[in-house]
Amino acid sequence: AQAKEELVSFLNESMRLGIRTVLINHGKGKHASTIGNKLKSYLCNWLPQLDYVLCFHSCMPQHGGTGAVYILLKKSESARQANLEKHSRRR
Repeated sequence: AQAKEELVSFLNESMRLGIRTVLINHGKGKHASTIGNKLKSYLCNWLPQLDYVLCFHSCMPQHGGTGAVYILLKKSESARQANLEKHSRRR
């Protein structure tokens, strides 16, 4: 429960700051029962439930490999509006 609260809090703060891509390092272990492996399976269940998460994927080896996850977040409404105005001026 605490891990889910921390995840949601972190993602909400990232959205508030306009950050679109985040990396979460949950760790991994040799056995299925280690905490990092359990957290990865929980993340795979929690992330699709959040409407502002567009997608997520295991990281490249230099960023943590299967012990970490990239998460792509939706654009905030203000960023969406700014982008619309920026591109409408070109026309």
